[in-house]
Amino acid sequence: MLSNLTEFLFSTEGRISRSQFWLKWVLSFIVLFAIWTTIFLVVAARIAFSSINMPKLVLVYFLMFLFFFLITAWPFTVVLVKRMHDRNKSGWLVLAYWIPAAFQIIFPVYNLFATARHDTSAASTSVDLINLFATTRHGQDTSDLSTIVDLIVFAVMAWFFIEFGCMRGTNGANQYGPDPVA
Repeated sequence: MLSNLTEFLFSTEGRISRSQFWLKWVLSFIVLFAIWTTIFLVVAARIAFSSINMPKLVLVYFLMFLFFFLITAWPFTVVLVKRMHDRNKSGWLVLAYWIPAAFQIIFPVYNLFATARHDTSAASTSVDLINLFATTRHGQDTSDLSTIVDLIVFAVMAWFFIEFGCMRGTNGANQYGPDPVA
């Protein structure tokens, strides 16, 4: 069982079906994200009621996000590559998602740190932090380039959802392995 899970999450070899993608990966990811969000809210609430200043709260949020991202990025990529293989597409196509997504992550984090560094009075509570992040991410401070990157990521995600989340894989064996449904 453990070797199957390890292979599922860490090996790019082979193919997986839609049901394996949705049941083994997406549901697990949702549970993990819910746990992470709960932990973040508890930490943010605790910090909000302490004497820790805003830049430290931003740093804590960033480090928690980075930790969550690092533990899920490779398994997400591997599972998506296997779905691509099931559709008889190269796994390198995953870069069509990751390149714009990297910029989508970098822009708001940079803006958030720049705003918090230059205006320490901008946010003093966790509610102010959420407002600051929302303004930096989706408000008037967001550049046109950031909006374009958001649209590109959305388009790629819609395409990937349809192609790799909804469409059946190649019937029979293909260059990446046997049909996982057969």
